[in-house]
This record gives sequence, structure tokens and C-alpha cells, in this order.
Amino acid sequence: MEMYLAAAYQNFCDYQNNFLNSIINNVNSDKFFFLIDKIKNEIPPQIDKKDDIVSLDLSNSMYHSFNELITQYSIKDCFSNDLKLNYSNYKQIKFDFDSIEEELGKMILPGKRLFSYNQKFVTFGFEGYRGNNSSIIQTFDEKYPQEELKEDEKAILNSYLQENHDFNQIMFSIQLLIFYLSKENENIEKSLNEILSKIPSYVQINQELKSFINRNEIIKLKYLLTIYEYIERLCYNQIEENVVLDFLIDIPPEKKEIIENYYKELPENSIVTRKILVDAVRKFVSRFLTGKRQEMDINSEGDLFLFIPYKSELWPKNVINDNRFDIELATIQEKFNAKEKIKVNQSVNFIGYLCQKKK
Repeated sequence: MEMYLAAAYQNFCDYQNNFLNSIINNVNSDKFFFLIDKIKNEIPPQIDKKDDIVSLDLSNSMYHSFNELITQYSIKDCFSNDLKLNYSNYKQIKFDFDSIEEELGKMILPGKRLFSYNQKFVTFGFEGYRGNNSSIIQTFDEKYPQEELKEDEKAILNSYLQENHDFNQIMFSIQLLIFYLSKENENIEKSLNEILSKIPSYVQINQELKSFINRNEIIKLKYLLTIYEYIERLCYNQIEENVVLDFLIDIPPEKKEIIENYYKELPENSIVTRKILVDAVRKFVSRFLTGKRQEMDINSEGDLFLFIPYKSELWPKNVINDNRFDIELATIQEKFNAKEKIKVNQSVNFIGYLCQKKK
């Protein structure tokens, strides 16, 4: 929905600006020059008011229709200089174009502004994959099967992650790319640099991300989601700050003991390790539990282990495709939910406990 709204804003800009620019470039009356200067002061379409938008509504005008206005400033051109009727010109109409233009200008132009194409995108940080967008990553990954980074790409990305950047904004920009590209049909081998050079202006990409992509032609579409998940992990502390209090319920001590005993007895060749489980729940929190409480589409009292197994984008492909995956998750659910289930609203503290014990 967000991308469609952004595309609609692009069309609104085109309609408004094409109309006003045609007037700016062709107006003949000196009386409108003071209005033209005001019209040229651009505003983003998201903050416009009704009076800023071009309208042909004449309800507040002294004229009931455009025909009435034209009739007011037109005469039949059928009289000679001596005021005698010239029947050969009886049907000829003479229009006072200057007066018509002036009246139209008074009706249409006051308060109008050009729209800026540098609109802000309507997806908000930490909220991009909830509600109707909850499967967007899975859709993207199915359309563009993602690959793990090769060693040279890893080295480039790791070096970049050591630098001082606004990774929140970079992550949001990658969200926008994922939204946009999930509706397109691009070649998975295309470089992100080539893709960025052609995307519409309403997809506002952070300049730091643009610079990184421009410097590294080897970063391709088939790595975009991997890069996103790297940065998502890096930014998790900031993401967690956007989880509402309803989802910060602690885990009781007896439940922590059950969790710890499970991992003490876990065979070394298990597929759902502590690290894998932490990463899966962390992605779940990042993509589904942030933002405003009233906009959540997940029951806070629901069983955490009834949600995460069915979100394939939370798990590495080699893990979810392993025959042991379903068996081990069923065992985890049985043991961790003994006596009382681990709820969705305990997800954040569940991660905190697992990471703390890992240390």
C-alpha cells in the first residue's frame, strides 16, 4: 500500500505542476507576477492544504460556469464601424482574451503552490513489515532468491559496518527497496547501483547507502536481503527501544531454568541452536512487534512458538529445509511451554535471557 501511495503522490505532483508550469511559462498579464512568485515556492504534497491544490470548482466564484465567464467577455463581431449590422459576420464571436485570462487567474491561482518531488516516503521506521506487509520479505525472497555473501562481499560489508553511519536510516532505505522491488521484475544479477539509477524519485534512498552502493558495483540484487539482515542485527538495540511496554513482559525464574536445562542437554549436532533461535526471535521482534500497540496484528498473549515456526523468513534456508527442524521445534515448544506457554509479549526478555546465558 505504501508504494502505491507514493506513486499516487508522484502523479499528484505531475498533475499540479504541469498545470501551473504551463501558466507560469505563458502568462501574459502583469497582474499575476506577484502570484507567480508564490506559486514557485514548492511544498511536499503530504503537507498541502485544500487551498494549495488546483481546482476548477467555481462554487466560490461570481460565475456559475466557465461558459458564463466566457459569455461575459465576448461579443458578436457583426457590426461595422458605423454600427450597422454586418450579416456576413453574424455568427462570428470576438473574445476579450486578456479579461478572460485575468478572471480565470483570480479564480484559480490564489494560494496555489507547486509540489516538491522530494516527498518523504510514507513507511515509518521499524513498522515496515507488519499488517498487510507481514509477508513482504518472504515474497521478495521468493521472487529474487537470495544468496549468502561471498568472502569479498563480506569483507566490503564488514568494513562498512565498522564506520560511523546512521544505520537506522540505511535499514529503512533497504526496506523501501525491498517494498519497491517486490512489485517489479528485475534481473537478480543486476548490481544495486544500476537499480538505484532507475528507481522513481519517490523511493527516497539514504545518501550514505547510495554512496556505499555506488562505490561497490559487485553488490548485487541477490544479496540485498542478506545485507538488510546484517544491519538489522546490528541495529537491534535501537529497534528494541521501539517495542511498546505491553511486549516487555519478563519470563518467570522457573521458565528460565527449563530453558537452561534444555540447552545443557542439547546434542552438538542439533540444527536449532541457541544462536539460531535468538536470531529468529530477534527478527520476529524487529518485524512484527514494533510501533504502535493498536496497529499490531499479533495477539500479545499468543504462544510465541505458534508464530515463529511458520515465518520462513525468520530462519536460515539450510535450517528450515533440514528434516530435523520441525522435530526440534516441536521439542522446544513442548519443553519451553511446560505448565505455561512462552508468550509473544515475552519475546524481548526471552532474547535477553538467551543472550545473557550465552555470555
